[in-house]
Amino acid sequence: MAIARRKLATSFVAAIAARGIAFYLRLVARRSRFQFFDGDRQADPSALAACLHETMATGSAIFPFWNCDSLVLLTVFAGNPSLQTLSAEFIITADDSFGGSVTLSLVRQLGLRPYLIRRSDPAGRIRDLQSLVSAEPRLVIAVDSHGPYRTVGVATGRLIRRLNAAVTPIAASCTRHVPLFRRKDLNMLLPLPGGDIVFCKSGDAQPFAGKTPVQVCQDLHLNLSVLHAVTRAAVKA
Repeated sequence: MAIARRKLATSFVAAIAARGIAFYLRLVARRSRFQFFDGDRQADPSALAACLHETMATGSAIFPFWNCDSLVLLTVFAGNPSLQTLSAEFIITADDSFGGSVTLSLVRQLGLRPYLIRRSDPAGRIRDLQSLVSAEPRLVIAVDSHGPYRTVGVATGRLIRRLNAAVTPIAASCTRHVPLFRRKDLNMLLPLPGGDIVFCKSGDAQPFAGKTPVQVCQDLHLNLSVLHAVTRAAVKA
């Protein structure tokens, strides 16, 4: 009974926190300017949804990103009207920690599809991953969640191989922000109103067929690092 009450209280607090964060990100989105880069080429922000839809039309699709970009990326989804019709097709994963509960509630608030992958139950985690693979998802995933940050783990490489999906790395940054947390290796940004928000996707879906999980990790790390540099350079220009 005590455990059930604790879980209920945690869910309630997570839902309240998520509601406040969603309200704030929508406010930031309304008061910010957006830029979109398709690879290293600047494009019209209104074309973002069409570019993502083209990738998704091939079937299962994965949009990996660094965890530090999470809040800026969610602001893009909150503020780009052309993405609203696609939002329900994007799945964002989170675990059963308190932070994961906030994330699941937050993405639901923003119109995306949350998907729970249990961390505290190894057998349940395997079932969650098996269900995810069979669903042929359009998956938006932080490949360095829980750390080590800016590193793609071999388990993520195996998941990408199993999904056999079109992989399109994405990144985002902003001109006005405050850093969250004290961990310099994470460097997560909280966007502030009144600035520029830059979203970048790789120009083409990455072909990982026939590669080992280690090779997938290496290639994905390189691609994400390049995109991260593009977005950071754009906000400093």
